[in-house]
Amino acid sequence: QADLDQRFVMGDQDLWGLIFPGVATYRRKMFNFNITNGLIQTASGYQRRNRKTSTCIHVMPQGQKTADQLTKCLYHVVNKSGVYQTYSDCFDKGALTTGLGFLSTYIDYTNDVVSGDIKKRYVDMKSCSFDPYFRKHDMSDCRWWETRQFFDKEEAAMLYSDFYDEIMSLPKGTYRDDKFFYMPEVYQIQYPNLIALDEYWYLSQREATYLIDKKTEECQEWEGDEEELRDLMRKRAKEGVEFKKILAVEKRQKPTVRRAIILNDRILVDEPNPYHIDKYPIVPCLGYFNPDSPYYAYKFRGMARDIRDSQYCFNRFQVNGMDQVEAQQSGIKMEKGALVTPDDSLNQGNGRVLVTQPGMFNLVDKLHVDPPSPVFLQMVDTLKHYMMEIAGVTPEMMGQEIDDKAGIITMIRQSASVTRLQTLFDQFDEFQRLDGDLTIEMIQKNWTFGKVKQVIGEEPTPEFEDRLFYKYSCKVATGVLTEN
Repeated sequence: QADLDQRFVMGDQDLWGLIFPGVATYRRKMFNFNITNGLIQTASGYQRRNRKTSTCIHVMPQGQKTADQLTKCLYHVVNKSGVYQTYSDCFDKGALTTGLGFLSTYIDYTNDVVSGDIKKRYVDMKSCSFDPYFRKHDMSDCRWWETRQFFDKEEAAMLYSDFYDEIMSLPKGTYRDDKFFYMPEVYQIQYPNLIALDEYWYLSQREATYLIDKKTEECQEWEGDEEELRDLMRKRAKEGVEFKKILAVEKRQKPTVRRAIILNDRILVDEPNPYHIDKYPIVPCLGYFNPDSPYYAYKFRGMARDIRDSQYCFNRFQVNGMDQVEAQQSGIKMEKGALVTPDDSLNQGNGRVLVTQPGMFNLVDKLHVDPPSPVFLQMVDTLKHYMMEIAGVTPEMMGQEIDDKAGIITMIRQSASVTRLQTLFDQFDEFQRLDGDLTIEMIQKNWTFGKVKQVIGEEPTPEFEDRLFYKYSCKVATGVLTEN
């Protein structure tokens, strides 16, 4: 279904006989009058024109400076790697077209071999496989998620230098199997010597150590090793009391995410999350999300799914109308011997002369061609109106409403018309907020204080890498995007 949605938006002419094989399309040219793409681009264009920025705002008054520093780090990530364009691709190609797209976050160590650069890429729904029963927007209940990329040997060996020998020893030729068969590298495009590199992320558990304040019952996870914990317990607090009398230690299983790297269907490594977080480095961009539907084709649905039938009927009406006009014979009708030179009836263009026999002028007449029926033309306009109604796009949004209203009234009407698409924009705002949370956590876990200092231009505050500070004292919010 996602592939059909995408082909509708692209205006693929080969779809009509595939979707409805009972319809007679033999020896007929099925022209495509692609209105679907214009409706999709209306919603996508509104999002691009009204882009929002991710900022970190403080909840407690004393957290202002640290929140500002986290915001500067967010700005660095999104501006250096073109994240706003990637966001729009997720909304356009994912939420609006197929109903679901993914934003993958990874760390590139090409230019920074210590902290790495946080980058993001759009992953199409057809380039991955995942647990179809997940219900939460942050994918915390998704059991597994897998994606595939194709590299040549040298590129893969550079990205995964720890497995250089295994990668270079692979046989020549592009690897193929029965997975991800909608990807262009597998479907139709031939390219030699590509290897299939799969990232398989899955839910797991790990043992976590928690320190609990016996008096206030505050809890925080201990991220050091056992020897460091024993040293801490032997130390004394400011009051002169040993920490082992103040803190209780409790060990519990904690949900986490692991990664397996599969090269040409062979597992290279199964490791803990390399980004030192306990969540997927993936955020889904959802359209119309129906997680409790038992029908897979309707769990994830975009705008294109609803307007496919009306687009199909609109194309059929247009093609049938042209067939009716072309089926009528044009030219002249005449009685045999009416023209002095019969071949003059085949003349075309301006200034042609027909010379008739004396008294036979009335026996030469033009063939009558019936124009398209007004009812037919009205049906075409009705189908076009249905497409706009189903998609939730109004003429005001597309700038097609022409009247004598004041400009401010037109702007108000355009803003009010977006209400019908508010579900899609709310889903996108939640997607951007979740990605901001993920980015902040990866910054805290992977960036050194030296890199943070270079990014923000000052010394980081002591609370900068404190996860409890981010949990209780600040949060990610969206704001107006400006050039500065």
